[in-house]
Amino acid sequence: MRQKYNNVEDAEASYGLDVDFYLSDASTIVSQSQEPLRVDEKLISSVKSLTQQQLQEAITHALAAVKDKKAFLLKILGVVQMSSTAWIEIIECLYQQLPYQEKMVLLDKQFVDVAVAEGIDTNPADFASISLGAMKVLQENGKPNLIYKIMV
Repeated sequence: MRQKYNNVEDAEASYGLDVDFYLSDASTIVSQSQEPLRVDEKLISSVKSLTQQQLQEAITHALAAVKDKKAFLLKILGVVQMSSTAWIEIIECLYQQLPYQEKMVLLDKQFVDVAVAEGIDTNPADFASISLGAMKVLQENGKPNLIYKIMV
């Protein structure tokens, strides 16, 4: 292919390999057929030759066509290998997107999960949010958090 084309873009143009073509055709075919489609080998080899920027753009466009985005993203995250630091950064970024109430729900769920992992099963499911409310009342009334002071 190098002998025939100067760069990837020329080869793509020659073979009619643009992301929009594949995305529009794939969505039309999927809606008309009940059978699962196999990914064409030419498409796979084309994807492998994309630059990182082209690949990210293609994935972004493809994700827009996915109907069950949650299941798809969970599937991707299930196979991605990253460091704990990278996972924490992603979780923190996603957490910041949540409204306050959902953050509180998530906080309570995560607290229960960690408490159970520590062998603690005597606290209510909303212990973390209740504790925050109590700390806020203490702070508003100029009172010290004695439990915290005893533990530190």
